[in-house]
Amino acid sequence: MVNSYRTCQRCKKIYTYMGNPLCPSCVKQLDEDFQKIKKYLYENPGAGVEEVSEKTEVEVKTVLHFLREGRLEMKNADGMLLCTKCGVPITKGTMCPACMSGMVRTLESTLPKPEPKKQHSRLDAMSAKSKLHVEINKDQK
Repeated sequence: MVNSYRTCQRCKKIYTYMGNPLCPSCVKQLDEDFQKIKKYLYENPGAGVEEVSEKTEVEVKTVLHFLREGRLEMKNADGMLLCTKCGVPITKGTMCPACMSGMVRTLESTLPKPEPKKQHSRLDAMSAKSKLHVEINKDQK
């Protein structure tokens, strides 16, 4: 097995690539940051992005990253998180519910409908079994 090496997108260190664009130490740090933010929001549900960043000592861009990923949702995102399609303020993800449902409708109308699976009856299975042929060697007595 050949090791693949990459440069971490966050700290720029070289690490052994295992499917994540971040090195293990950055992944660990992000998980710790996420837990700090989650705990703070649980205790202060109306907090905004700036306040969360200041109180948890986590960068604003990291807080916004978690919001865009959908890992966090804030009641008050201070208008810092905007729908990528229409620009309306949102509390999580990348699109507002209206734009998201519009995209889903567009995809559903353009993608081909899956064909319903043909149900096999027990009779079909029986007829398949009846077609099994066995060779009997008559020379061996």
